[in-house]
Amino acid sequence: MFRKPYWSPYLCGAIIGLLQIPAFIIGDQALGTSSSYVYVVGHLTSFFHQVTPYLNKYMMKPGITWQVGIVAGIVLGAWFSAKMSKKLHKDFSDIYKLHPGFFGIKSNRKYSALIGGFLILFGARLAGGCTSGHGISGVAQLSVSSILATGAMFVGGILLATVLKIRKV
Repeated sequence: MFRKPYWSPYLCGAIIGLLQIPAFIIGDQALGTSSSYVYVVGHLTSFFHQVTPYLNKYMMKPGITWQVGIVAGIVLGAWFSAKMSKKLHKDFSDIYKLHPGFFGIKSNRKYSALIGGFLILFGARLAGGCTSGHGISGVAQLSVSSILATGAMFVGGILLATVLKIRKV
């Protein structure tokens, strides 16, 4: 499995879903990653000035630190997977060189990725959790807000894909 160019999304999805069980038993928390960014930002901010009440409630929350480890594991796991499957590239994919930019705006891809990542994280915090937190953990707990948020994510993704396909972007 480790040397295949692409891992089975069904197998990986099942493994991620099953990780809910030890997450609840051992850590008494659901899987999710967006809170870890707030945790890290809170601690980095505390070096310079007093932390805001919003950041402070995440800094004091027990168990968030293992989510920081999950984020690090995601990055290292992606690198490991690419390295083992011999798909590790030093540069962006060729599709980024061919793509004219969203909505006709040409920009440096690294800055676009940074801005896009910030917007995704901002949306995750605004929604009270990230896609993994709502889609995997919240739905597994039958949380109404997570079911609605996950549905909204799918609808938004389908609408955006449709718009981009019509515009041939």
